Amino acid sequence: MIAETAIAARCDTCGIDFIRPGGRGRPRRFCSGCRPSFYKGHPRPGPRAPQPKKPRKAYRDRREAARAAQRDRATCRHCAQKIEGRLRAFCDSDCRAAWRSETQHPKPSPRACPECAGLFQPGWAQQRYCSPACQTTHSDRIRRSRRRAAEREAAERIDPFEVFDHDGWRCQECGADTPRALRGTLDTRAPELDHIIPLARGGQHVRSNVRCLCRGCNMRKGASLPDLATAA
Repeated sequence: MIAETAIAARCDTCGIDFIRPGGRGRPRRFCSGCRPSFYKGHPRPGPRAPQPKKPRKAYRDRREAARAAQRDRATCRHCAQKIEGRLRAFCDSDCRAAWRSETQHPKPSPRACPECAGLFQPGWAQQRYCSPACQTTHSDRIRRSRRRAAEREAAERIDPFEVFDHDGWRCQECGADTPRALRGTLDTRAPELDHIIPLARGGQHVRSNVRCLCRGCNMRKGASLPDLATAA
C-alpha cells in the first residue's frame, strides 16, 4: 500500500533521498532526521500577540467631533441653507418635496394653448389646453368643422322647413307637435333637423337621411343609431 502511494523526494537540508508519502496536503521537504532540527532552529509562528485596546472614551470623542464637523458643513440640498440640529439632507419637508418634484418629476416647460394661443404652465406632461373652457371650445369647433365637411361632400342642399312641412311639423320619434313658432328655441318641443344615420357614424347630408325631431328626442338620440324600421 505504501509503495503504491509513496513518492521519491530529496531532502532540502542534507540532500538525501527519502520516500515521501503521497496524498493530499503540503508535500514534505525534509527527511525524518533533518525535520526536527529544522523546526527547532526555525520555530513555527505562534498566535498573534494581543494588541492593546484603545480607550473607548477617546474613540467616542473622535466620533462626536467628526459628526459635529459634518453638522457644521451640512446644508439643505434644495435651498442651500445651513441645517441646524441633527444631521439630515433637507431643512424641512417642504424642501424635500420641492427637490423631489424638480429632480425626480420635473415640470414640463411652458407651452402655447392651441385655442387661445396664450402661454401657460402645464400641470402634467399631456396637458394641451390652458383651461377646460378652451378645451371644450376647441373640441366643439373641430366637431363643427368636421360636420360641415361631411355636409359639403353631399350634392344636395336641404331646406329644413321643407323637411318639417313634409313631416307635418310632428316629431317622427315620439309623435309630439313641433310648432313653427318654437323653431330656434330651447323648448323640448322645438323642431330640429335630425340625421337618421348621424354624420359621426358615416351618414350623409341627403334628403333621404333627414327628418323632423323635437329637441328632447334629438338630444336623447345624440350620435346613436336609431331603429331603422321605426325611423322608416
